[in-house]
Amino acid sequence: MCLQKIIRLSVLRIYRRFFAMADAHYLIEKSVENKTTVSKIKCLSGEESIDELARMLGGVEITEKVRESAREMKELAYQKKCH
Repeated sequence: MCLQKIIRLSVLRIYRRFFAMADAHYLIEKSVENKTTVSKIKCLSGEESIDELARMLGGVEITEKVRESAREMKELAYQKKCH
């Protein structure tokens, strides 16, 4: 495995922990429309943030078990912040 992939995997692992701890989550998408780059920012609802965390955890296939893990991560992060 090349160094770039190792670094990317390490950052992704750390990022998931920070994502679970955040109070608000945003989805940022970039696209090209009529030869112009367009950025869209959407504030995610509670379920949408769980789905996004599940996508980070599960990759291509998001199963109900992956969603449960994401939900558990969010709950544990909330408990840790409140105590």
